[in-house]
Amino acid sequence: MRTPGLRAVLVLVAGWATAAGGGMLAPSKPSQMVLVTVGPAAGCPQGMQNLTEQIFPDGTRGPFSIPPGQVLVVTEVEWSVAGAPPNVYSGAGILLASHTDGPLWSDEALTDGNGFVGKSSLVPSAVVKSGDTLCRYTTPGIGLGLMLRGFLTKDR
Repeated sequence: MRTPGLRAVLVLVAGWATAAGGGMLAPSKPSQMVLVTVGPAAGCPQGMQNLTEQIFPDGTRGPFSIPPGQVLVVTEVEWSVAGAPPNVYSGAGILLASHTDGPLWSDEALTDGNGFVGKSSLVPSAVVKSGDTLCRYTTPGIGLGLMLRGFLTKDR
């Protein structure tokens, strides 16, 4: 007796096992996770700020750079704008100083009646190599807070 349904289930399970066995890109240790914000440094185009300061789990801060042989996988960006005109679109973005073909990430949202907007945005696929300079840009003339979350992993 043949059971075509069972054969289909086995094929589906085998395909899932192969995909799962290929590994998921995720941090393997908590120490790989980073929270990065604006810090002192040069290297970004005029009017932009470097993302060169790491905020550690205990709240202390220190310099951030991607170690040689590793990459930064960006997973989320939290940003806010205050002091903008009410009910206008304001935005933020991250680009690499070494690339001029567009941003690594960008977002915008409508300010409220007081000129404030804030968001947390998931980033689907942004990988930054060691040696690249992360730059933050904003809507001109408007104060902004921005934090980038991600993790460090080996460059393959």
